[in-house]
Amino acid sequence: MLTVDAARIGELLSFDVLVPTLRTAFAHGQRATVAPQRHRHRVDNELDATMLIGASWTRNYLGVRVSTVFPRNVVADLESYSSTYLLSHGRTGHPLAVLDGGELTRRATAGVSALAASYLARPDTKTLLVIGEDRYARAAAQAYQAVFDLERLLVLGESAGFVCDGVMVAAVTDLEAALDAADAVVCATVATSTPVLPGAWVKPGTFVHLAGSFTPYTREGDDALIADASVFLDTSTALTESGDLAQPAAAGISPKVRGTLFDLCSGAVAGRLDQGEVTLFKSVGTAIADLATAAVVHTSVPSR
Repeated sequence: MLTVDAARIGELLSFDVLVPTLRTAFAHGQRATVAPQRHRHRVDNELDATMLIGASWTRNYLGVRVSTVFPRNVVADLESYSSTYLLSHGRTGHPLAVLDGGELTRRATAGVSALAASYLARPDTKTLLVIGEDRYARAAAQAYQAVFDLERLLVLGESAGFVCDGVMVAAVTDLEAALDAADAVVCATVATSTPVLPGAWVKPGTFVHLAGSFTPYTREGDDALIADASVFLDTSTALTESGDLAQPAAAGISPKVRGTLFDLCSGAVAGRLDQGEVTLFKSVGTAIADLATAAVVHTSVPSR
């Protein structure tokens, strides 16, 4: 059985391969991949800790991801998110590989973001703003390069501690100015109850991906953003799983939900309708994306 660490996943995984693979997986949906609703367990109320267990399978692969989220780890300068992914043979059940779940999910999320953007962002997208950690920002830039002629990556923070081939990387501290410059915005924070992205600062024509909130009591976008945008979901459970949508709905603000990523990839619904539309993609993570990403990593290993 293979053990694939975070660095090896980065070496093996090409977004030029992953994004089309994800497109096919979402187009076929549950006709090809079984993905029961994931288990969510509140581990410790005092620590605000959560454990997530997600499984999916096809004829070729079985996959299970076990993740923990301990938001208060940041106080001790520790990772808030930890995850392990087990990939098994779909015909025998025998284990094939254990993968670093954090890096796998980071890359799957970036790939899904770029896939959604291919339908919802303007075709001339050149500048990407990421509100989140450097490792995710770099993965997002690489994923978006597989879809767009990306020129600039803006990362909210004091410094962007990395380089990205073919893209100018800059750290920004003025969020309002950065939003004015961005064509696409990805929020991948350790979400809290306080929104970090004001809708009033998002210019017409922007594509926004909110990826950090997956509980009803956390959010990244404010009510104004949700009220004004055309909303698309990675899965319909995002309506109740994330405070980005559940909290505005509870306050009487009905998100204009136009469809899911499954609908976009299958052609059941149209994506962006005009250049001035603010499109918003809300994701909470899907086991289908994790399995597709793990399968790409496994098939990319030179010899097994």
